[in-house]
Amino acid sequence: MNFKVVKLVGSTGNPNPTKAPRDAESRRRARESRLRSLTADHQLDHVLRALAAEHVEGRRPGRIRLRPEFAQLAKPITGPVSDRKLPAVRQRPPSTRLISPSGTSQALYLTVLFIAQCQRGPGYKPDTTRPVIAHHTNDPEVRPWSDLLAVPATEGSGAGTTKHDVDDNRRRQLVRALRRLADDDMRLVTLPNASRGSRKEEGFRPQMEAGLLDVASRRPYVVPGDDEKVFSLPAAFFTNGWHLALTPSEIALLMVLWVRTSDAVGVKGQTSVAADTRLRRYALSPAAYGSHQMLHRFGLLDVEYPEGRNAVDGTFADYSTKYSEDTPPPLHKFTLTEAGFERLAVPTVMATLRGM
Repeated sequence: MNFKVVKLVGSTGNPNPTKAPRDAESRRRARESRLRSLTADHQLDHVLRALAAEHVEGRRPGRIRLRPEFAQLAKPITGPVSDRKLPAVRQRPPSTRLISPSGTSQALYLTVLFIAQCQRGPGYKPDTTRPVIAHHTNDPEVRPWSDLLAVPATEGSGAGTTKHDVDDNRRRQLVRALRRLADDDMRLVTLPNASRGSRKEEGFRPQMEAGLLDVASRRPYVVPGDDEKVFSLPAAFFTNGWHLALTPSEIALLMVLWVRTSDAVGVKGQTSVAADTRLRRYALSPAAYGSHQMLHRFGLLDVEYPEGRNAVDGTFADYSTKYSEDTPPPLHKFTLTEAGFERLAVPTVMATLRGM
């Protein structure tokens, strides 16, 4: 069945933005500042070492497997759709529900799935006894979640760069991220100890990637079985810190591309995303789709632009004479460059930003 698409932009026609974009230089500076803050008091180095240790000490999965429902809707959105008014948050798949300025919730949930698959095999539930924050009553040999997630040192807290400030800020952001993941609009974790007077987030339980909102009970996360349909991403995405260095929109687009090239695991072919599919199946905004330009600069994505299409703004010089709603122009073709994830993320992104 064909549905009408209202005033689409980005992947099949000329952009028609309703707001002027933020100054590119200010965005670049803000992003550089955020990346520098991740390294405050060497927290990023500590986190990457901890993630690598969890991988090596565990099952050493080469790829981390996710169910497609994390990045795509089981049933496409019906009725008119428009880039000017994206579907409500509750109508989006979790990967795009998690797009936010900080990205902490997105990074945390993905880290939880990575650790689960380092620890447990297909068909098993993850261990939920790992402490959120180190406490004198916990086993000192078990790394708390606060050691496995780097956060911007100064984000929304006024924290400085001393070890005490960084650690305290990381704890606050971790707690906020867990509460967001547990929210009824997310349903990606549950907090069984929420009624406690303190340490409410301890013992949190991850839920299935679909984050189902239309069922009465939540479904506890289980490592995907060998017979399940999945898409996968390299373990280096985590051990080299790409889940921390990329923006939530960049990660959401990567998830879409991994889903679309998942038929042959580990062998990534070429794919395109039509505007109708981008909105109805992935609820992906034009800005998130446009992040392919930065992913290409970082060496993570090869982009083949159609003849006559401007690689910078996506426009066609002869759009009005050659194309229409019934005859859309050809699409970008994307190929994931997975060797790029073998490099350390933050130095790679910083060097790219400074060279722009």
